Amino acid sequence: LKNMAIHELALAATFFGMRADTITDVDTSGCDESADGCDLMTLNEFSDFQRLDFVLTNKEGNKVRIVADRCGGDECRAIVTKDGAELLNRAMIDAPRQKVVEERMAAHPDWIGYLITQEPEYRELKERCAAAAVRGEFPEGVATIEIAIEALKLAEYLTPLLSARLG
Repeated sequence: LKNMAIHELALAATFFGMRADTITDVDTSGCDESADGCDLMTLNEFSDFQRLDFVLTNKEGNKVRIVADRCGGDECRAIVTKDGAELLNRAMIDAPRQKVVEERMAAHPDWIGYLITQEPEYRELKERCAAAAVRGEFPEGVATIEIAIEALKLAEYLTPLLSARLG
């Protein structure tokens, strides 16, 4: 979970106030409703999630659904709804960029796909951080250490709970 959905957990902490100590419910019914379900796999003595679909609810009543599939390809999509209405549904990669990504993946089949897919964002993040460091400032739009800690706390809280439900 720390690798598979840590960015989503950081966003949940940042924008929806999700904290391990304020979670009141973890709904995994999406695992039952999805055609692919959810999966916890064990290889040798190591267990890890392959697919997850869960909704977090906190004390304020905020809800965040996180769907992650470690083996589902390189697509990344954000869907934001409020009161049942879809406010945003956007893929990270548009059609022209998808063509470039496919060409680079074909040229470098040994490279990890998401590094090709997310290269422009990683480059922009590095440039933003470097420029802020030169100015002696904190980079705008970058998670703070406090958010990183909250995301890790969420992962620590959720891992045994989700493992027990799926195991």
